[in-house]
Amino acid sequence: MAAAVSGGVCPHIDLAPATEESPQWLLSFGGYLWPSNAIYVLMTLMTYFYFQPALSHCVELRAGWIIQIGLRNLILYTLWTGGWHLLLYTFKVQGMTHKYYPRWLRVGRPQISVAQSTLR
Repeated sequence: MAAAVSGGVCPHIDLAPATEESPQWLLSFGGYLWPSNAIYVLMTLMTYFYFQPALSHCVELRAGWIIQIGLRNLILYTLWTGGWHLLLYTFKVQGMTHKYYPRWLRVGRPQISVAQSTLR
């Protein structure tokens, strides 16, 4: 069972779960909480405390705070997805490890041309 914890697999998936390994898996580095889910929690808390309009402004349905939340979400979404694109596609930090299609896109040449299309 120790191999499951070191391999990053949840000990609860096993048919006979090992309760002594559950806290280790939850709190250890590379387990459930650290580092990936801690990043999500930190981002959520920062968004709530720094970028959320005061709840006293959100009592009535008005365009001001709705637009503020919409723009905040658009900016955070753009930064989040752009950052992942930059890391995984531009800098290729994972290489081919988790890539579904085994080749990278060709630069300067389209993958599918109009002549290959069956929609005529």
